[in-house]
Amino acid sequence: MFQEATFSALSRPLPGELDHATAASLFTEAQRLVNAGATVLEGSYNRNVRVDHPQLGAVLVRIPKRSASLPANLRTWWEPDILRAVQKTIDVPQLLYATPGFARRDGDFQIHRFREMQPLPPRPNPVPNALVERDIPRFFRDLAAVTDLPPAPPGRPQGTDAQAYADVQLAFLDGLWQHVNAAWPELYERLGFPRRPITPARRALDGTSPVPLVLIHPDLWRGNMHRSRGSTVFIDHEFVTRGDPRHALAYTLDESGYTPSQEKRLTANVVDALHLPTQGLEKALQGWTTWAHVQTALRSPARIAASMQSMTPEQVQARLEKTTWLAGIVDRVATTYWGRPALTHEQVADALRSVAPDSPKRHARKPPASAVRASPDTTQRARPQPPAPHRQATPHPNHANAPAAHTELAAQGLAPLRSLHTKPALTRTTANTNTNPTTLSSGPSAHQAKDLALKLSRTLGDR
Repeated sequence: MFQEATFSALSRPLPGELDHATAASLFTEAQRLVNAGATVLEGSYNRNVRVDHPQLGAVLVRIPKRSASLPANLRTWWEPDILRAVQKTIDVPQLLYATPGFARRDGDFQIHRFREMQPLPPRPNPVPNALVERDIPRFFRDLAAVTDLPPAPPGRPQGTDAQAYADVQLAFLDGLWQHVNAAWPELYERLGFPRRPITPARRALDGTSPVPLVLIHPDLWRGNMHRSRGSTVFIDHEFVTRGDPRHALAYTLDESGYTPSQEKRLTANVVDALHLPTQGLEKALQGWTTWAHVQTALRSPARIAASMQSMTPEQVQARLEKTTWLAGIVDRVATTYWGRPALTHEQVADALRSVAPDSPKRHARKPPASAVRASPDTTQRARPQPPAPHRQATPHPNHANAPAAHTELAAQGLAPLRSLHTKPALTRTTANTNTNPTTLSSGPSAHQAKDLALKLSRTLGDR
């Protein structure tokens, strides 16, 4: 699907990093421990396995999940590049080794120096005040000062054009919506999603005031902040990008459950640390909060639906009895931005039941394989692929030379959640206008789809 890219310069170990043979042996041992039932720390995107080595001591082997959740944001750089740059000045787990690409493919892994870390207390408990007064503002400041990174993909905003950055992230939401709605159309219809659910975010971010674009961590919630030796360690840097710092600030304010006084102090401290202009600050924070609410509402139903596909009927039933979390996420957007009433427990359970593996309605709606004329992309996905050789170079997400919308979304982690068996759902997606250009050939809809495909292409770094 993608052209091969060469990462020889990126894959050379830095001083103090592991040699290939030692790294491979640690990876093999981590796989053995997993198969033996050892304790594994499960994250959204990786399995983290502690391995004890006689000379190195304890290390943490991170093995990507090929069936990982939908990404929270765009990826700008190869994650090991980010870690190698930030670990010089910021307290993060030390990277010792990474396979080129680290792209959720057989044989990929990272190795970090193991550290004893404690998670933050769960909500609604407040976070330690040291985070608000010292650690998080310092992290914003130190991250903004990092410069030792490769150039950003072409077309990414620079300087102070915060509106262009907002447009990039809105295009990401567009692509995310096209993807999840094509994969689970009945689920989103039953949950009451409108045809254009990201419109509130687009309106809220229209007219975003200028601000210097700096390196930010736009996924800064409690799960990505841990305490270690009296300070805070920040993890999961794969979405670090050059962007509007108010985006990262709004996200952590909304997702991390600070007390009202902590929110006020953290905002003031980050503004001081980065010398942010106060003009337009409130509007920008509200706009990025709206963006985060819509993003979470788009991702969450698809994540649950995908997880249900590997569940037993008993597990599915247990999941259907616990719909409060999903209802809260959808209702937050529906009642605040879409003008829709809140959902009942039965409405949410019925929506999820429609995509359960044993749903009679779902099986009845699935056409026979011979009746579906697959697009070139779906044909490629259906063809079994042999495992990639160990340490074979993997193309960088932003260097892919393939049809812009569908394959670039896949490079950003938006791989299909399941096969798209419904042809009408597939032809409604913007992605299909690139792989099957005869779907829409003229008229306003065709022009709008092509404009969005071009915008996504530029956003994701293909042009």
